[in-house]
Amino acid sequence: MGGTNMTQDELEKHFKNTFQIYTFVLEDETGHLMLAPYGIAKHREAGQTTPIKERMLDYWKEAEQIYSASGMTFDGHEVIDLVEDMIMSVDEYKKAS
Repeated sequence: MGGTNMTQDELEKHFKNTFQIYTFVLEDETGHLMLAPYGIAKHREAGQTTPIKERMLDYWKEAEQIYSASGMTFDGHEVIDLVEDMIMSVDEYKKAS
């Protein structure tokens, strides 16, 4: 954080005030699901009138570049859903949907 000495709690509060976490749900042709969390800056969503699910593929292009830069690939998977919050397991996603 630019040389600041924030505590873990302060960092988490700052993050929650700045970003909204979403989870992209991806599926391949066999039905295999993958989850990809992504933080979207809240100021980017301020004033938006189009629902985020209608714009999720634009955000996915950004997220996919970041994931690819760290060596993760999603070959053969397509985005099928966007969930507000961080989903940690496919079972958790299935129960919520």
